[in-house]
Amino acid sequence: MQIYPIHPGEYFVDDMAYLKWSKEDIAAQMNLSLDVLQEILDCKRPVTPELAQLFESKTQFGYSAAMLLRTQADYDRMMAERKGKSKNRWSNFRKIAATFC
Repeated sequence: MQIYPIHPGEYFVDDMAYLKWSKEDIAAQMNLSLDVLQEILDCKRPVTPELAQLFESKTQFGYSAAMLLRTQADYDRMMAERKGKSKNRWSNFRKIAATFC
């Protein structure tokens, strides 16, 4: 069984649900806009070093900035690998399709 990396935002979503914390409360603690926090929770915005420091120092999640950055790097690497495989599949598909034209 292969384990795939997840975006750090998924950790926060799970913890917020378990601890019954609202997005508004977390955004206020971190002095972040609700839109930025929502993009992180939706896995649409990467956790940068600055954001990792904020999560470590301004919230009670208990994740270190280093752990969040490693998790983000693993997730980014996996997404790049998937994108590369997808491009190769599409290229192969075009070659096969060209033989039928």
